[in-house]
Amino acid sequence: MKALLLQMDIIMILKHLENKDLFQSYMKKINKISPKATLTSEEDTTLKGATVDANELEVTVGKNLVMQSLQDTQTINGSSAGG
Repeated sequence: MKALLLQMDIIMILKHLENKDLFQSYMKKINKISPKATLTSEEDTTLKGATVDANELEVTVGKNLVMQSLQDTQTINGSSAGG
């Protein structure tokens, strides 16, 4: 049931996008809820840093599919004064 609700949420987001030319999704993690994960889009789809933990992934995209791997980053701000 949770997998179906997750799939319905993704479809609802895709259907109500204001920018139909490009769909960008930054997904940290989709937990393994069922053995199969499904993503459906009628337009361009970009997945940035997406992780899917499932035995099977079914992706149906109407136009272009772009998958981007994001690198871990660390920013350190500091200053020093010498005298």
